[in-house]
Amino acid sequence: MKIELTTEEVERLCKCIYFSTFEDDNVNTAEFHARRKLFNKLYDALRGEDNG
Repeated sequence: MKIELTTEEVERLCKCIYFSTFEDDNVNTAEFHARRKLFNKLYDALRGEDNG
C-alpha cells in the first residue's frame, strides 16, 4: 500500500514515533527496534527531500 504524505505530516509522524519509542519505559525490545526502523526510514526520506 502507498499513501501520500506532506513533509509536515511526515515530520509529525517522526515526532510521534520518536517520543512513543524513546520516552516509553515499557516498550519491549522487538517493538523498540520496529519503531526505530520506521523512524529511520521516514527521517531518511525527509533528509533526501531536503537534499534534493
